[in-house]
Amino acid sequence: MTQRSRLIDRISSIPENRIHPVYDEIYPILKQNLTDNDKPITIVCCPHCGSVSIKKNGNYNGKQRYFCKDCHKSFSMNTNTFLFHNRIPENLWLQFIDYELSGIALRHEAHFLGLSIHTCFRIRYTA
Repeated sequence: MTQRSRLIDRISSIPENRIHPVYDEIYPILKQNLTDNDKPITIVCCPHCGSVSIKKNGNYNGKQRYFCKDCHKSFSMNTNTFLFHNRIPENLWLQFIDYELSGIALRHEAHFLGLSIHTCFRIRYTA
């Protein structure tokens, strides 16, 4: 079982009334973008107009870009998500969420992730 699968299982087991607002936004994204074998699901519609007329449009920084044939906008898997204008890599987000669910103190999370306490605090309260 991979780290992502374990994380999804742990988030799924939390009662809805105890989930922090960050997890409310993160869980559907992880669930939507991952299958059981942790392979990304292909995008089926444009996040801007909802059209299903899309095509691949190259790669940027290792991420697949797509182009909508109807609204003529390009987008990626992260468009309109909390990861879109975020410089923190997805793997650090996943580790941070795992630490948050484990109840580890913020200063220890910062040390384990190699981030500042201020950055970890911002991650906790801005998503």
